[in-house]
Amino acid sequence: MSDLDATVVYAKSTGKADTKRLGVTGFCWGGFATWMYAAHQPALKAAVAWYGAPRKISDLTPQNPEDIAGDVKCPVLAFYGGQDKSITPR
Repeated sequence: MSDLDATVVYAKSTGKADTKRLGVTGFCWGGFATWMYAAHQPALKAAVAWYGAPRKISDLTPQNPEDIAGDVKCPVLAFYGGQDKSITPR
């Protein structure tokens, strides 16, 4: 999350980005990161996750989206393909 936080700080420092309307989106692994950032960043106004399937719990991935759902700080629009065989049902 620190890389995304640093990106927001940089965008704000340029004077060209309106970080008062901050949003995030991502596909696959990026969808996972979108969920995690939506729980992490209180300045986020919206998030759109495309898939974002759970990961194996490890030191680098201590939680999954379903673990942090109660901590999400903005509206999230989530897209999951019900007939997509590459998504493992939980």
